[in-house]
Amino acid sequence: MPGVQVDTKKVVSGLAVCTEDVHHCEKDKCPYWEKDHCEYELMSDAFNLIMELVPMVPHVMTLEEALASDECWFEHKNGACGYAEIIPCAYEDLLMVYRLAASPTIVESSENGKTWRCWSHRPTVEQRKEAKWDAM
Repeated sequence: MPGVQVDTKKVVSGLAVCTEDVHHCEKDKCPYWEKDHCEYELMSDAFNLIMELVPMVPHVMTLEEALASDECWFEHKNGACGYAEIIPCAYEDLLMVYRLAASPTIVESSENGKTWRCWSHRPTVEQRKEAKWDAM
């Protein structure tokens, strides 16, 4: 999660213990040690640390990526854009685009990359201009 500060030494120490012997850790060995489920806190902190270390470079997503994601940056060629969730409709080739503070939009999946597209993260104006739309 952006903005989350993670204690790197604590995560590395916990991972070292868990990867050595996950079922025989002890309070004096692991900074995450608890009687039950300490690995969940360790996994959460490790994920947040990875997110801090990996640069978030936006890219245009495939249709499969957009449908599998919880949220993406939706961009319509006519200018409408914003964070959205993309959900298949009951009708073939139609998708619902749920954007924050906007009415749902219906788009055709076959128009992905032509009249609309999704980004992994919010792109800059320059990144949007550089990414070419597919030919119609």
